Amino acid sequence: MQTVGHWINGQTSPTRPDARFGDVHNPATGKVVRRVELAPAEQVREAVAAAAEAFPAWRDASLSRRTNVVFRFRELLNERKGELAAIITEEHGKVLSDALGEVSRGQEVVEFACGMPHLLKGDFTENASTGVDVHSVRQPLGVAAIISPFNFPAMVPMWFFPVAIAAGNTVVLKPSEKDPSAANWLAGLWKEAGLPDGVFNVVHGDKEAVDTLLSDPQVASVSFVGSTPIAKYVYEQATSNGKRVQALGGAKNHMLVLPDADLDLAADAAVSAGYGAAGERCMAISAVVAVDSIADELVAKIAERAEDLRVGDGTRETDMGPLITGEHRDKVAGYVDAGEADGVDLVLDGRTGDPDAEGDGFFLHGGPGPHQRQPLRQRHRDLHQRRRRRPEVLQRGGGRDGGRQRAHPGPDVLLLLRRLEEQPLRRHARPRHGRRPLLHPRQGHHLALAGPQPRRPPAGLPHQRLRPHTPEHLQGDHTMTLETTAVSSTDIENGRRAYELDRAHVFHSWSAQATLKPMTVLAASGSYIWDGEGNRLLDLSSQLVNTNVGHQHPAVVAAVQEQAGTLCTIAPQHVNDARSEAARLITELAPEGMDKVFFTNGGADANEHAIRMARLHTGRQKVLSAYRSYHGGTQLAVNVTGDPRRFANDQSAEGVVHFMPAYTYRSYFGSTTEVEETERALRHLEDLIVLEGAQNIAALILETIPGTAGIYVPPVGYLAGVREITRRYGIVLIADEVMAGFGRTGAWFAFDHWDITPDLITFAKGVNSGYVPLGGVVISQEIAATFDERVYPGGLTYSGHPLACAAAVATINAMRDEGMVEHAARLGQEVIGPRLREIAERHPSVGDVRGLGCFWAVELVKNRETKEPMAPYGGSSEAMTEVTKALKAGGVLPFVNFNRVHIVPPINITDEDLIAGLAVLDDALNLADKYVA
Repeated sequence: MQTVGHWINGQTSPTRPDARFGDVHNPATGKVVRRVELAPAEQVREAVAAAAEAFPAWRDASLSRRTNVVFRFRELLNERKGELAAIITEEHGKVLSDALGEVSRGQEVVEFACGMPHLLKGDFTENASTGVDVHSVRQPLGVAAIISPFNFPAMVPMWFFPVAIAAGNTVVLKPSEKDPSAANWLAGLWKEAGLPDGVFNVVHGDKEAVDTLLSDPQVASVSFVGSTPIAKYVYEQATSNGKRVQALGGAKNHMLVLPDADLDLAADAAVSAGYGAAGERCMAISAVVAVDSIADELVAKIAERAEDLRVGDGTRETDMGPLITGEHRDKVAGYVDAGEADGVDLVLDGRTGDPDAEGDGFFLHGGPGPHQRQPLRQRHRDLHQRRRRRPEVLQRGGGRDGGRQRAHPGPDVLLLLRRLEEQPLRRHARPRHGRRPLLHPRQGHHLALAGPQPRRPPAGLPHQRLRPHTPEHLQGDHTMTLETTAVSSTDIENGRRAYELDRAHVFHSWSAQATLKPMTVLAASGSYIWDGEGNRLLDLSSQLVNTNVGHQHPAVVAAVQEQAGTLCTIAPQHVNDARSEAARLITELAPEGMDKVFFTNGGADANEHAIRMARLHTGRQKVLSAYRSYHGGTQLAVNVTGDPRRFANDQSAEGVVHFMPAYTYRSYFGSTTEVEETERALRHLEDLIVLEGAQNIAALILETIPGTAGIYVPPVGYLAGVREITRRYGIVLIADEVMAGFGRTGAWFAFDHWDITPDLITFAKGVNSGYVPLGGVVISQEIAATFDERVYPGGLTYSGHPLACAAAVATINAMRDEGMVEHAARLGQEVIGPRLREIAERHPSVGDVRGLGCFWAVELVKNRETKEPMAPYGGSSEAMTEVTKALKAGGVLPFVNFNRVHIVPPINITDEDLIAGLAVLDDALNLADKYVA
């Protein structure tokens, strides 16, 4: 199969032996047509270095030479644009006419760049002041990075690179990995046009490649087009590293049709704008709002035109091609499903129809729905619900049919129609001259407006950002030093004041209050936090193993802010869209047949309610739980817990019975292999059930992979055996995924690794990275049916809190969009696991390393033969204290429990940061080695 490689310094780079690859599909057939090599950080830096090396000579080239190359590129592109259009159609799916139009739009910018000699003219003002002449000179910046989207693989890059090259800059283009071949074709065309090697480079990759471009000090500017959350991320990361940035986000639109409009023209425009390129265009019309009584007629006209669309392979003279991936198609079909479930009448149903194509392509058809020509149903919500800090809309009257409507996020190819009757429309807020700059309220202090050296910090971060990682910094042994930010004395003083107030008034959990010395945190960003003295620490603890997407992820922060501007809180008996969407997303990730979610405030009360549901469902009382486990600090949850925190709270009346789990490294059963451990642990469990009386046992609750208790991964066959035993005895199996869930192990749920289906799933932490407290129980259909006619006796004031659920929606979507779960799996397989095993070979104090994804433990022992722990069960030791201090001194915030150091970073941490943190651990373990017998 053909491989799409990187174009660096005028040639295709040879494939690396350790290369990662992504599949490139033909969306019209669903088949993989080639694979694309994904660049690691060092290869991206190689491309940047090539561009930086080529810059001086290209900068000094005469304008006539530069424009001659651009003219030649223009002529070659004009001659061979059909080749480029065919590549676009094959990998993106848009029809050939759309692809040719895209190339033509890009070519317009090439032609504009041909006039660069005139555009680069400077100015001269004589005697601007007495004896002062003023000259202005336009000079190139240096290396320009371009990060382009999948929907226009040729046009969007050509918005930027022709002008950048003609102006004397060099370019590194990172196209979408979904349709990468167009970028390489353009690179070859530049070489044919006479462009010197290194001036135009192409690297393919994922978030790792993007982050490297945003932080590389040799990159002077970044141009980006993509989704709004990622545009914000690119903007904030690149500007913080002193780069000039243009970041263009999503631009879906509403079309407002007034009563006096020409409805035929309006229908033509709606269909063209809504269905062109399968809706995967920046300015696509995704919602049509019809004013007054014209709605039904307009619907009929749009439906008539949409029915005539020929859907199929873009090479077959069709009107609309497929969506670019199966995930995109399923997402859009999900919007139709949601609308149908919400009671709307479908006029056209894209889930039906027979496209003109071969194979299993990613199509949504424009065929008729089951209720064609039905009047539109109104929705009861403010059209402007998502606009924050704007004048309030006046109270509206009832109008005909309620006369109300609501906004809809507007999927790619789903054209939504709404009727608007006698509704007041909100005007833009007036500028507050003399009181606020004429910018969006949240832009007045953004870094890019102040140029490369910001005068003010972004909210919540230290006044001076730390230097980005440089290639030299990342070479060698990847050691890491504690860095101190130049935070202001005011910041540090505020932190000290906060510490004084904390010690005077805050009562901390799981602590002896008089001896406690908590660390102050001034700020956090990504995988880092800044302590009360301004020291930057790599957060390898993810706080309490909950900040899965890292600190201050821009998409999640924006979602919470946006939700707060709409609806801060609501009683749990009411419906709110954030809770509904969060429940939908969570159940999509759960096994089939688990369709209901009960929201709680955290993991402990999720486990409390799961046990309550199991008891009510079975009519039984006892609960089985493993030793070396943790299920929460509330009354029942702490009794179910199997670690020393239970001791002071133990109430035998709670009906909890503990059993020995499968734990291969410290086998309770004398096992020497995983197979033996599985067999003996399952025999022990079944014996216990018989002795306790299966007829009395309501539930067995089990952390799929225990977290704080040691991250001991269950041996092969153990979880499947537990599932079989619980089914046989009618016992509800509760999978506690509070810590292990939502990408932590490299799968959405940890039990996915073993292909089992529990009866109840409890979750919290990673579902929204802890940005706002949230937990919950995913419930099987059988248990949910118990409460169809029977009142469930439980609830919480903040069940499904809008802010928490909005954060969950943004977190799950960010994980999907950025491939974080796959990234976590790769980190475990390629970085954490191999390096920890190397560390274990060097240090006799390491007894065992184990884990999955970004969920690992290093168990320290005084003697490998006897496995005597470096600290007693339930306690600490001098050795562990020294290791902890060394980690912090080296710039790492660790998660240490008893005799273990847990490696639990954010699941989107970069390879470089992770490697540097593990190097600090490697050094710190030298101290533990001194205590080995």
